[in-house]
Amino acid sequence: MRRPLLCAIVALLPGTAPAQIPLISDIFGKVQDVNTSFGFARLLGPSDVAGHLRMVTFEVTLSVASLGCRNATALSRRDDSCARRDSAAAAQRLLRRQCAISHNTMPTPAECAALAKEESHEETERVVELRRGDTTVIIHSKPARADPELTVPRFSFEIGLSYGQLTGFHQAGSGFTLSGALEEFPVVATYVDFLPEGRITPYVAARAGLTKLSGLRAYGPSDLLYTASGNTYLIGGGVGVAITLKGPLVAYAEYDATFRTVPSVEWAAHDDGVVPGYLPRRLRLSTHELSLGMQVNVRR
Repeated sequence: MRRPLLCAIVALLPGTAPAQIPLISDIFGKVQDVNTSFGFARLLGPSDVAGHLRMVTFEVTLSVASLGCRNATALSRRDDSCARRDSAAAAQRLLRRQCAISHNTMPTPAECAALAKEESHEETERVVELRRGDTTVIIHSKPARADPELTVPRFSFEIGLSYGQLTGFHQAGSGFTLSGALEEFPVVATYVDFLPEGRITPYVAARAGLTKLSGLRAYGPSDLLYTASGNTYLIGGGVGVAITLKGPLVAYAEYDATFRTVPSVEWAAHDDGVVPGYLPRRLRLSTHELSLGMQVNVRR
């Protein structure tokens, strides 16, 4: 899924961009999920508009890091970074145990580390000779394996890039009708997932980005038309829970609070050339939202 998208982006790059291809490939190699959600929002605090607000969001998330290995007996997926870390330790424990049981001797830490490095790459049983001066100890050893109970992270960190649209608001007062949308792009989010390898994963999120008015129109008395433009920034955060359904499909629910105010709305008159004073000169559009979404894990 990632390869066609990467090829399309590379094809559009200018001739001087080949040096950036490894960087682009690395970024797309970290793509974790593709998400889409639909939510219902209510205005938060004093506002210049009213209405039944709706929010649609499309997002791509990138895996950043994972921390803290935990017991994974009941889980099937493993984290590569934890597995790599544990494989060497498992090999050393196995070799030291074999030396002690079979030959009543214990290898030095340096010897054990060297043997563990070799053992971690073996697929079949082999014979290892451990020499100390005139003495040779022969060990019949089996390949070391990462302990599956130590290979799952407690926390994972992701970064998301999203596009969203807020619709459904209208003027709180009387005298004219207001319609339009609020577009949010780009919005960058940071996620911290708890127990990410489990079937149920709680998470917290923090967001910041840019937003602008899109297609905002006001219809005054006698159906006079006025259009508006404006932009601002947003900050917010939320909590949610994700539930793995089947294969790469994940359903999630999320509650967010987002703060945004368009400080200066620029109106343009299309009929009589005069902008009436009752049109709002700023728009306070802070909201709290409940969203339901579907996620596709592209790395499974």
